[in-house]
Formats: sequence, C-alpha cells, structure tokens
Amino acid sequence: MQPVGRPIRNLLRLEALAVTIAGLLVWAGMDGGWGRFALLFLIPDLSMVGYLWGPRVGAAAYNTVHSYALPVVICLAGGMLDHRTLLLTGALWVTHIGFDRVLGYGLKYASGFRDTHLGRVGREPLPAAVLRTGEHLVQFLSTTERAPPTSAATASIRTPH
Repeated sequence: MQPVGRPIRNLLRLEALAVTIAGLLVWAGMDGGWGRFALLFLIPDLSMVGYLWGPRVGAAAYNTVHSYALPVVICLAGGMLDHRTLLLTGALWVTHIGFDRVLGYGLKYASGFRDTHLGRVGREPLPAAVLRTGEHLVQFLSTTERAPPTSAATASIRTPH
C-alpha cells in the first residue's frame, strides 16, 4: 500500500489541525483542567505496546485506538447523555489523534511502525557503508558555513580501513 500524495496529505493534516483545535475548544469550554489534559494526553499511545507482539498486532492495536470512530461515538454519547466525563474523554482522545496526524503520524500499515497512510515517519537510517567511511560527516561539514574539506582530507576520510 502506498501513502497518499502530497496535496491530499496536506489536506488531511489541515483537517487534523481543525480537529485538534475543536477538541481543545471543547476541553477549554468545559474547563477540563490543563494539568489533567497534560497528564492524560498521551494515554492513547499506550496502544504501541501491541508492537511487542509484532508489526501486524501493533498496527491493529494502534489503528484501533488512533481512529476517530470510537472517540467520536464517546463524544456523541457524552453530549446526548449530558455526561461531562464522556464528553471530556472523547474530546481529549480526538485532540490526541488530530495532533498526531498534524505531526504526520497516521494510521499504521502492518509492514512496520514507520509506515503510515500519511507517509513514512522519521528519518531514514544511514547505510552501514556510509557510517564506516564517514561520508555523512563530509556531507555535514561541507554544508556548514565553513569551507569544504580539501580533496586530500576528503580522500582520506572516504577510504575505508
């Protein structure tokens, strides 16, 4: 499966920002308490424990908790029943999901934690050959304000031992 393309990804992240703001407004409007918010905000990320049993179980657990369906139902139930705790729980939960999506953490594919519907999360690790030769240091140093290393210095760094 492929992640969505750039224009759609940007639209989904903008939508997630709107959901995040809406959740924050509900929380603030109901005076849920910012200390409690900070304490509970990362609770949905406990679903990542599923990755201890492999990427398929991990993705299923993560996606179950990071889908809008259940928290929206909880918000609706809280509103219809005039139940403050349910409404605050749903608001906090959708805020968490929205914030994750704004940051680019989408629903996971079973191929691994970093593979999401919004694209691959995180930086790609450097290949072992690059780490052994020090090429990454040469590239880093040549992109700074300093003058690039001389060709003799570059050649000695690039030569594997």
